[in-house]
Amino acid sequence: LATQASRLVRANRNILDIYMLVARMNDYWADKVNGVAEMRHIAGDTTLSAKEHSDRIVRIEKGLLDYLARIKREYVRIYLRTNRRPMIQLIEDRFDDQAASLKAGTDQLLAGNTNFTQLIPSEFIYYPDSHPYTQERTKVDSATFVKTVDLADISNNAEAQLVGDTYCKLFINGALVGQVKARRTLTWNVEMKRVKLFYIGKFLKKGKNTFVIQSANYDKNGSAGCNLFVMNGKDTLMTDSTWQVAKGVVPAGKVGRTRLVNAVAYDNGWTVSAPDFALKLKSWIER
Repeated sequence: LATQASRLVRANRNILDIYMLVARMNDYWADKVNGVAEMRHIAGDTTLSAKEHSDRIVRIEKGLLDYLARIKREYVRIYLRTNRRPMIQLIEDRFDDQAASLKAGTDQLLAGNTNFTQLIPSEFIYYPDSHPYTQERTKVDSATFVKTVDLADISNNAEAQLVGDTYCKLFINGALVGQVKARRTLTWNVEMKRVKLFYIGKFLKKGKNTFVIQSANYDKNGSAGCNLFVMNGKDTLMTDSTWQVAKGVVPAGKVGRTRLVNAVAYDNGWTVSAPDFALKLKSWIER
């Protein structure tokens, strides 16, 4: 329809390419869903040779990446008609992240792994009966989460991703690792700061390690929550209902003397991609 309109419309033609861009972005999304499904099918087809697997998967990947690159160029062209170059960096980064994520998924298929998922495995956890983002009156605007784990080995390249709902501080063995200070918003520049990556190797030790997350949320229908995903070599640690939690912001050194209950994992309805530490890709929260 957008293509037909481009041949017929005379008035306001200067905004028609915006509609064309939106149509192409939706078209790419449909192509990507179908393309990934087809690549998975090809990867699992035992009647094909290794070369046939590779050639067909790479061909689909190239088509999707080329289409995405064309959309990115068109987006930049339209954006710069009324905006300045520095303001588009986040958008260009988002396109680049999508391309890198697609490539990472294709590499998994080429390696013979057809059962992988690119959704984050860690859960958003809260104090019981917090009811985040509902009309329930019971809300908990601050909470402290804790988990102690035994580590046999420590990787110097150990990393953690922290997602705040919405303000969070991460402590490991009593030391402050970092914090997320961005609230949930429709402003892209702020929304991107809700997710942070940290190198944590220097905070870890062999034996027992205690992770503490202080969280606060001042949104009307929000409650304090967090999502943590840790990669230490081949070992992972993630937030789930095995964590414990206390109401309020408890100093990291006093958590052991505080009444704790089991945390609860709530499904906020957000689709969250998994981080890729090797590619330095943070999770993306789709909502």
